[in-house]
Amino acid sequence: RREGGQVNPYVAVGENDLGIRGIFASGFIPKDSDLIDIPYHLLLGGDLDDGCDRIEAIEREIKLGEQSRWWPYIRCDDSVNAALPGLWEPSTLQLQQGLDPIDSPRHIHWFLQNCKKEPVDENYLSQFAVLPESSRQALWMFITRAADGRYLKL
Repeated sequence: RREGGQVNPYVAVGENDLGIRGIFASGFIPKDSDLIDIPYHLLLGGDLDDGCDRIEAIEREIKLGEQSRWWPYIRCDDSVNAALPGLWEPSTLQLQQGLDPIDSPRHIHWFLQNCKKEPVDENYLSQFAVLPESSRQALWMFITRAADGRYLKL
């Protein structure tokens, strides 16, 4: 709040009866109410409109290490070791036929073509795997977070 953010007055951080810490409604919150409004200057990746620029900004912060404003958050991130479908072999993805769409391959293709300016072929997993860990982590942080906006809506 001191940096311009806003939190709905009926949003509280605390523990429920089971001792689980989280964000809870402390009163009635009408549909379409903003729960949280975070100014762009507080977002990892800032107010950059271009996805590649955001990923590059995230990677710069990763490379800064302890010098980054976001280091306490970044050091806890384990995106590169997550079992994300985009890292699965095509034969494993084939087993997922009929289930909810798996979108990670599309993100990898987009990233390699548009951000890294590389031609993409059927070996995209190999292309992605040889990128520096900071590049892979930046992409996963970008696509696995609520990166499209600064508002959390009910």
